[in-house]
Amino acid sequence: MKLSSATGVHLIHQALARARRLMPQSVVETTTEAPQSALTIAMQARRREAARQLGL
Repeated sequence: MKLSSATGVHLIHQALARARRLMPQSVVETTTEAPQSALTIAMQARRREAARQLGL
């Protein structure tokens, strides 16, 4: 049986969606390696750069 690429992509998408639904939220929260979010780090960098430019 030969699947079209669209059908294959659809099946992969369904499998990934099912896997995400099955993963308990506690596992998702505890497997995060970053202690800070990228947004927090970016905001801190912007503040430091602004302070540096102002000579503070």
